[in-house]
Amino acid sequence: MKFCYTSCLLMILFTPCYTSDGENTVECDPHQYLEIGTSATIDCSITKPFQGVYWYNSSDSRTNYPSLIYENNTKSGPSYLSGDFDVDHDGSLVINNVSLVHEHLFKVVVVYVENADTLEAVVRVSVKVKPLRDFPLIDQCGGVHTCLRKLQHVTVLSCRVEGARPAVNLTWVTRNIDGDVHLNSKSYYIRDGVTTTTVANITVDSKIVNVLALFICSAEFSYNIMRRTESQIIIENPTYNTADIQPTTVLFKMHANQTLSCEDDDSLIFVWKKKTSANMFETILLSTMENSTVLTEGYSSMSNGVLTLRDIGVRDEGIYICFYGNGISGGYQFYDLSVFDYEEVHVFPTFAKVIVIVLPLFIVIALFAFFILRYRRVRGKRENPKRNQQQTDGTESVRMLEKEPHDTVQSKKPEFVQELKEIYQNLCYRWSLLPSVANKKVSIQDGFVKNTLHQKDLPSQDLNSHHEIFGNECSKRIFLIGDPGMGKTTIALKAAYEWCEKNPSSPLKDIDIFILIRLKYIRGTTSIYETIKKNLLPNNSELEEDDIKSIISSCSSLVFVFDGYDEYFAELSSDVLKIIEGSLLPEATVITTTIPSFLPERTEREVTKIYIKGFNESARSDYINKVHEKGGDGTFGAGNVYLKHLSNVPLFFSLLTYMKHNSLDLQQISSVTHLFDCFIGMAGEEKQLDSDSNNAFCNDLYEKAFQSLKSSQEQISLLSDDYVKDITEHFYDRYVTIGVFEEDYNHSQSSGEIDNSGKLLGGINFSHRLFQEWFAAHHLVKLLKETPEGVENYSLKEIKPRRQPYLLRFASGLSKTAASRIIEYVINDEDCVSLAILCAFEKDGKCTHMEDAIRKLCSKPLKFQKGDSELLQHSTTELLKFASHKMITVSSLEFHSSLPIFLAISQMKSEHWETPLRTVRHLALHEPERGLSTNEVVTAIKISLCCKDLEILSFISRRKPKNIEREDIVCKLKDVKLRVNWTRKDQNMYFSIHFILNQDTGRWEAPGTPRETPITPGEGTKKIVWSTQQSITDH
Repeated sequence: MKFCYTSCLLMILFTPCYTSDGENTVECDPHQYLEIGTSATIDCSITKPFQGVYWYNSSDSRTNYPSLIYENNTKSGPSYLSGDFDVDHDGSLVINNVSLVHEHLFKVVVVYVENADTLEAVVRVSVKVKPLRDFPLIDQCGGVHTCLRKLQHVTVLSCRVEGARPAVNLTWVTRNIDGDVHLNSKSYYIRDGVTTTTVANITVDSKIVNVLALFICSAEFSYNIMRRTESQIIIENPTYNTADIQPTTVLFKMHANQTLSCEDDDSLIFVWKKKTSANMFETILLSTMENSTVLTEGYSSMSNGVLTLRDIGVRDEGIYICFYGNGISGGYQFYDLSVFDYEEVHVFPTFAKVIVIVLPLFIVIALFAFFILRYRRVRGKRENPKRNQQQTDGTESVRMLEKEPHDTVQSKKPEFVQELKEIYQNLCYRWSLLPSVANKKVSIQDGFVKNTLHQKDLPSQDLNSHHEIFGNECSKRIFLIGDPGMGKTTIALKAAYEWCEKNPSSPLKDIDIFILIRLKYIRGTTSIYETIKKNLLPNNSELEEDDIKSIISSCSSLVFVFDGYDEYFAELSSDVLKIIEGSLLPEATVITTTIPSFLPERTEREVTKIYIKGFNESARSDYINKVHEKGGDGTFGAGNVYLKHLSNVPLFFSLLTYMKHNSLDLQQISSVTHLFDCFIGMAGEEKQLDSDSNNAFCNDLYEKAFQSLKSSQEQISLLSDDYVKDITEHFYDRYVTIGVFEEDYNHSQSSGEIDNSGKLLGGINFSHRLFQEWFAAHHLVKLLKETPEGVENYSLKEIKPRRQPYLLRFASGLSKTAASRIIEYVINDEDCVSLAILCAFEKDGKCTHMEDAIRKLCSKPLKFQKGDSELLQHSTTELLKFASHKMITVSSLEFHSSLPIFLAISQMKSEHWETPLRTVRHLALHEPERGLSTNEVVTAIKISLCCKDLEILSFISRRKPKNIEREDIVCKLKDVKLRVNWTRKDQNMYFSIHFILNQDTGRWEAPGTPRETPITPGEGTKKIVWSTQQSITDH
């Protein structure tokens, strides 16, 4: 299907709107809530007149054209034609029937032709669902929003909002004359996949109530899905005895409208009741400052609890009682209401008889009522010790409803903090500089080496220190990203140490609670509180999960560090995932460490990504000084690109320095596999073992390591008595000493037994995941060799390349057969092409033995990207050289912000090939952050003319290059099949305006009729382009 429009550009930056230097603006509320099942509009204010408005459904990253187009008052696009979407005359997007599939980012581009201006805005749509009731439901109220209850003893009040989306937060307060007092409540969230039920409970003791107490359940962040955000329950003191109280007599005329009032100006709560039998009262009115609820027909209420009786009749005669209170003290008033009718009085035989009978009686009653009322008022003003004591007790009890739980939490909090610090301090004191020097123990404070950190959304700026990770006030969700061995865990432990010691230079010094969880050790628990209890507290801790929850819920500031997300296998319902996403404990600061290829897929908050770039020269020198000797050399000789790359990774650098310190020749190392092989082999020379027993035990260890890496398996455990003894016999002196194994991480559990030699007989594990993957790779190689050619290997399918890239690299380095099968497996994922390239060169730094695998790799788009490791750049370059030598076609080669690399590669020469770009079909130069100069464009064209197989040269930048005025270049272009195009595309944009270079004139053609045409040969998706030239053919 083809769609016509004039221009559209779309960027992924999460900014609400962009404005040009002129008067044109596009302004959208960046976060809009739309109700499910309704027709709703994503409102935007767009300056008119515009040439076109283009809406993009960004949840589908594979679609490369707008889903709805509004151009020249004409609507088109797949979403419009399907009837799912429409557009208003002002450019706002209309969703005809809102559903959950619409909960994502929408992007709009507005084009103004007059000044070639394009403006963009991004809107996050959240779908809202109204709850089953449009007010918070208090269970004790039986389905109404206001009620009165007499509570016996201690009672749990429960409030809920059922079936809402987004989740609604509930809080409890008690309201008195001094204001609202917030109560500690226990909240629960029950999710059914679409909506959430929120429950909040508090415990109330009826003894704290003086006369009346008002408790309010309030819904926060209700997103306009509820008619009422508060529900009320009035608690009445059940101990009052009203049987002996004499009422005030009142006479009301038949059919009149009259009022009864409670004479107390400071009261907030009023309850009216009418006596129905000897000891029974019917509640007829509940009134608070917020609203009044009439429970019996024939009555109404005015302000301050005034009861109004309309069209009074005999039915209204009786005893009325009004309870009033201000949340601290209160009282009550009784009325005996009688009704009379003048018409009935006139039927007596004589007026004199009426006077004789009625008037004395009336006078006596009035005098009696006067003296009674007078006496009560005087008595009320006197000191009444019993009542005062009752009021005082009530006041203190109401306050204790808030304070008692808070005091309990505060009393347990120091114990919780101390137990956390003991665990962290133990970890930090057991920490070694790196596994290769595990026998040299220093504190992490003295041994910590500064790593280079980079935040991508900061323009080319590195962070000054790890303190900026934890002092980031702009984001509550932070991903600390680095390849295995980059030092993510070390930074996490350093943060824990600084929190324990209250380091004055650290932003963690004032943090209330700091939780560090190493996720690879978490198995079988979904509750965060259970996880903390089992993994961070000692076995003899008296704190329960509810205590931990209360402490965390009440703390003033909270930091979570989840270390090793890529090593975490958990259920989707895990609290850890919810905290990372932001749906649980959203106010906590959460730092999650992971590898670049495995990031959390969903977060409900904006995320800051910080990348670990590794050791620079200064860090390497600092490490040498701390580990070996002052002034030591941190270089390993020039000319070995592999050593240069490996020395940037802290773990690899530690292995290299250990090997150099032990006089091993490092120049022979040509890959990570070779590095580990040399290191493990050097350790093996320390103790000669019987070959047969050693091999048998190694094979068993290889299999254990491999099986434990599967997502369905538990973390590897070497804790059985027999196996521990085997480790002690075969490997303890070899591998524990140098740090391949570690002892007893989980300090909350028993640490095992120690034999007479002082060696631990339990709690042995791999110290780093790369050591485990090294051992596991041997078993993977065995499985791949045992599988016949053409037969699918199911063990390989169980491996997640993004989670375990080094497992595949190690296996590729150990076996050519394994490498070929691994490359064939991983290249099916476009994001794993770089991994496949590294696997191809893992054996000995060469790929001469893998021509078939290289042909498959070259059929995929190859990329040089800013930020790629030197090893990846070197391997990709070697791949191009090999392809040029063997005449293997490279379908597509892209340079992203890597123009210097392109120029360097183009100048390479060899006796086997003229240029490594010899067999490239499509060449693309991406410079989205800047424009390309005329000289750069001419140079690229001249280089391309030397590439005999090149068919398409693409420039992608923010500004269109100048026309080519070099006649020699234009003449050469006429004689070749090379097509040159330019695409206007800002950084991270998905769509662009396309121009083709006129090979007769050297001019970039102005946009013409839009047509669908592929830009990159071999791509399955289409891109919309404008050109007056013939479209590029599809290859």
